[in-house]
Amino acid sequence: MECGIEMRTTIIAVFVALAALCTFATAQGENADDYQSGVEVILKETESSSPIFKTELETGTVTFVNEPESGPTVEVIHGYESEALETSHEITGDVNLLIENLKDETNSSVREAAAEALGRIGDTKAVDPLIQVLLDDPNGEVRWKAAEALGFIEDARAVEPLIQALNDSYDRVRINAAWPLGMIGDKKAVGPLILALNDTNPSVRMNAAASLGFIGDARAVEPLVQVLDDDDAWVRSTSAASLGDIRDERAIGPLRGLLGDKNPMVHEAAVIALDYFKK
Repeated sequence: MECGIEMRTTIIAVFVALAALCTFATAQGENADDYQSGVEVILKETESSSPIFKTELETGTVTFVNEPESGPTVEVIHGYESEALETSHEITGDVNLLIENLKDETNSSVREAAAEALGRIGDTKAVDPLIQVLLDDPNGEVRWKAAEALGFIEDARAVEPLIQALNDSYDRVRINAAWPLGMIGDKKAVGPLILALNDTNPSVRMNAAASLGFIGDARAVEPLVQVLDDDDAWVRSTSAASLGDIRDERAIGPLRGLLGDKNPMVHEAAVIALDYFKK
């Protein structure tokens, strides 16, 4: 299995994604066998993969969302078969048309589909229009699609707008503003991401923790140590993984303390993070 995440272990990525899939299957009351194909796709992780909470795969997208009210869920889109994505692919070849569709004031679904398609195409011509949508569109669903698209494109022009979006009133915008900042890797995002570790939404905290690990700045060590006792197990495990990525010796003691965590996912994350210090 090829690893596409240089600063995070593939083991953590697969472990978290599989755990999320199992949780989703249980919550939906479905037979676990129905999700075998999803498990197989996760095991085919590619070099273009995004973080564990938004994992781009060969045959689809797995989006992990840890909602405070309903708990962890995972959305699996095989072959990009959702209605919005089908609409997007019909007009994939014309970036200029997609950019014009971002301005459609009559139908927010059109704007959503356009933003998503532009993210898949990855043309940097779309960066400025997507930034405008992220900051100005009145529809939260459209804004988070714009944030996601900017994450796929990974252009440095998006850093400041994504930082601003960390304060958006809509949870999903903040969630999808946090992970692109890690993918882009600009250290200007370190301070705002540290502040995002205190967000009321656990998915924002989790994505902020992961992005801090991707960036690898030592300023994040103490803040990440502080959230090792977060109420949310996903936040704790992701923070442990990021501390393993950064490999600052200040984290060794706190990570050892996490070995006693009752949640097996958190325990495993601490074990793997500590192993990083042996390399």
